[in-house]
Amino acid sequence: MYLTRTFTRHFCLTLASSVLFALPAAAQVVTEDPEAEASPSNGQDGSLLSARVIRQIPISRLGFDQGVLLDGGDAEATLHFPLPRNLAIDQAGVALSFDYDRVSSEAATLRVDLDAIPQVAEELQGEGHLDLPVAVPPRALRQDELSLGLSYRATTSADRCEDARILPDFLVVQPESSLHYAVDAHQVESLAGAWELLPQQVTISIGREPLSPEDFGALLEVSRKLLASGREIRYLRLPEIPEDAPVGQLASGLSGARALLFNGSSDEESFAIGHLVVASDGELAALERAVERAQLRFRRFSGADAGEIPEPKTELQPDRAQARPMRLVRFLDYPVIAAGGSNPEAGIALLASSLASVIGDTELDVASAQLSALAEKPDAVSFSELGFKGSHQSANGSLRWSLTFGLSDFPEGRLPRSVELQLILPPSADGQQSDPLDVYFNDVLLATIPPGQGGTQRSETIALPAHLLASSNTLLLELRRTAAPCDAPAGRAPAELLGASLIHSSAAASPPNDFLELISHMGQDPLYLLPDTLRDRADEVMPLLANLSNAILSEATRPQLAFYQEQEGLPDVDRPFLLLGTPERTVPEAPLSLVEERLELRNSRGELILQAKGGEEAASLQLARFGEHSGLWLLPDGKGSYPSPASLLLDRSNLAWLDDEGVAASVQSLPQSRIARRFPWVQPWLDQLLQHKQAAMIGAGVVLALALMLLLTRARRRSRRKHAKNARTGLES
Repeated sequence: MYLTRTFTRHFCLTLASSVLFALPAAAQVVTEDPEAEASPSNGQDGSLLSARVIRQIPISRLGFDQGVLLDGGDAEATLHFPLPRNLAIDQAGVALSFDYDRVSSEAATLRVDLDAIPQVAEELQGEGHLDLPVAVPPRALRQDELSLGLSYRATTSADRCEDARILPDFLVVQPESSLHYAVDAHQVESLAGAWELLPQQVTISIGREPLSPEDFGALLEVSRKLLASGREIRYLRLPEIPEDAPVGQLASGLSGARALLFNGSSDEESFAIGHLVVASDGELAALERAVERAQLRFRRFSGADAGEIPEPKTELQPDRAQARPMRLVRFLDYPVIAAGGSNPEAGIALLASSLASVIGDTELDVASAQLSALAEKPDAVSFSELGFKGSHQSANGSLRWSLTFGLSDFPEGRLPRSVELQLILPPSADGQQSDPLDVYFNDVLLATIPPGQGGTQRSETIALPAHLLASSNTLLLELRRTAAPCDAPAGRAPAELLGASLIHSSAAASPPNDFLELISHMGQDPLYLLPDTLRDRADEVMPLLANLSNAILSEATRPQLAFYQEQEGLPDVDRPFLLLGTPERTVPEAPLSLVEERLELRNSRGELILQAKGGEEAASLQLARFGEHSGLWLLPDGKGSYPSPASLLLDRSNLAWLDDEGVAASVQSLPQSRIARRFPWVQPWLDQLLQHKQAAMIGAGVVLALALMLLLTRARRRSRRKHAKNARTGLES
């Protein structure tokens, strides 16, 4: 009997220690990098083991969504990784993943430099895939950024006079290549440090109660900032931990909750809490008490004394009774950011800004922060202001520079019209003139800059056609290098695109006629009109609302939120706006409206040209007006829901349908405007119709009817596929 009791006691103690507390141990093993090892160390209070958390910065977050291409047999590229300023990094390394093909070259190598100091040189054989780890020396971690240099060299033969102008060899650094660094999460003692500790996939917990307007605004702001930084977001409701939950359920649930915080994902998340929390103090206090009860049950179950099992701390309530600040809290000893303060939106904006490094405390209460005033933009915006890091390139093959910018990066009421390039191009291999430079804008070749004086700074101005503009734009420059004569000295010529290059803007049309012109008029203080019911559906609408806000507003612009009851009238609209939902009494002037579950499409004279049942799968976004003020009106789909697109790309249309993939279709309802490029097959018809003024309205109606039919057909097909899939699933089960 004694042996049985002893065995049972030891078994229970082992179970409690390994599941609850082996929670730190679980966190040690579960990191963003499954191959990374976590080493235990003494915690702050000496009572529990602490774990090293692995975080990563993929090169896709640096703007290289498609990776980095090195070709031509002789090419270089430099990447700049930002280093956390408010975290003590234990170790760091770069994990390079690349594909290569050495078809014609006799020898090929890749050299990796860190801060201009060579670290690794790898000889490439044949073709294939290679994963190359590069350790980062401690001295390189004592600065704000890490410079990663890549040098690709390939030779066709020992004979330099052999024609090497057509060299199919290449090397592509994949976008998942990342900088990894290890941090002891328990040593994070500031809000700024907790923000920098956020993983690539961030989980945000929101309360089960309807969010207050202030918390809703904070959730919108933090979602915008995270999406703009290239991170992914998942929304969870705060967990409920039943008092009578079985011990096994508590063990798996809390273990999964801590694994989620360390890793960003877990197989068991029934009691999960996010890296950020937006909820009332009452809900956080209830969760804290529930965790304490779970820990007490573990101790009783194990039969251990209070000091026998280390207990991670959970402290979610504010330290003072007055208005809660934004603060650093603890969940199972893991740092979590809890939104709060007099103005939570302003607090989040400050935390995510370049000024975050001055926040060295666990609490932050910002009454107001007009960060937009710090970002006031002139009529000409430089590449550096748009995030371009000017660095020279050197190669015998082609050289490429890329810049991505949005319309919200420009002053209010203005649209980009031309680009002024400041360049230093090398002389061609066979003379003093530079090689030709191709300029692409949104995948369209704008111009080829002819050869000019090489080796000196030169300026070139190129117009940006209005019809090519989009809410997000990409400018690509490619320098085509000529092959050097075989008797010329070997070597590479440096070239540079200067950050002083400018994009000039001009006044947009007023009032706006399309989405792009409206973006230029959104200003510094737009009004968001939101149904009050969305405070209880924030997790549903936030993916769309955050992406749409990033598409139409500058980074520093924060909208004013106004919640309305759908049965009552809207507040006065005295500025550009975004309206969600269907108010019963007051609706704006817009081409598309929802009348008794039917979509009605009217032309600019108010004439009804199309009436149909609303689509079940797509929401609609359109240009609308309240008197003199223009804005956007977002209607939910036929089920009253909002899609969750990963991104939104608006063009020169004034009416668009949205689904989970983004913009499903878009049209321009104004007769004097051209149809959106989304429908090139109707363009010849419309051009013919627009030659006749009397047929203009007919042409617009035909085009819009075709667009809506296309959308409804797509929705029906998707619905049939969904029903068929559900039927198959039912048969299999």
